[in-house]
Amino acid sequence: MFTLTSQIVDANYLKWPIYIGPDLVITDSAIEKNYTLYPRHLLFQAVKKGGDLNTTIWQTENDHLWSTVDLDQISTIKKYGPSFEEDLIFHYIRHFYNTGYVYEEVGLYDDAKREYERVLDIDPVFADALVSLSRLYGEKFENKDYLKAIEYLQKYLALLAPDQKEAIEEVYKKADEYDQKYKEMLKNEQEEYERQEQEEATESGESQ
Repeated sequence: MFTLTSQIVDANYLKWPIYIGPDLVITDSAIEKNYTLYPRHLLFQAVKKGGDLNTTIWQTENDHLWSTVDLDQISTIKKYGPSFEEDLIFHYIRHFYNTGYVYEEVGLYDDAKREYERVLDIDPVFADALVSLSRLYGEKFENKDYLKAIEYLQKYLALLAPDQKEAIEEVYKKADEYDQKYKEMLKNEQEEYERQEQEEATESGESQ
């Protein structure tokens, strides 16, 4: 008798594609331990760690899903309800956020950025997307943009309640870290500029 979602997935894995609802992932940690979860059709497709998934098809499906999103209609639903449609919108939000997270995990940061921005197109105050975009700009992109990272942190900070002291402290700590790195980057750029200026002046003097 099966008592866990992971046991059902294991027993049926080779029989057909396995799709899992987000709520079941939360209640069974063995799922994420043993499987890579690809957001598909507002669910997760479970693929064993190290297994292959046709990512081209997956990406195409995801882009098609985005093409069906009507942001004006979503805005109207969020303003007037009803609750069923609001719940469905949340599934779309989580889908695109989870897609971005998968991209980020495998180092496809530009793709992750696109998905996180799609989330904010639907819900501009979705906290996880704000934090994730800050992380991309401040830590993951080859060309860091610390000011952009701080900007997203500030937007996230505005969502926190006064009693969320630990989270607020973490935001200030991370923002200060990015600020210090930004100042260090400016210093290095200035030193490099001065070095090049000195080299050009030396070469010009030697040629005279």
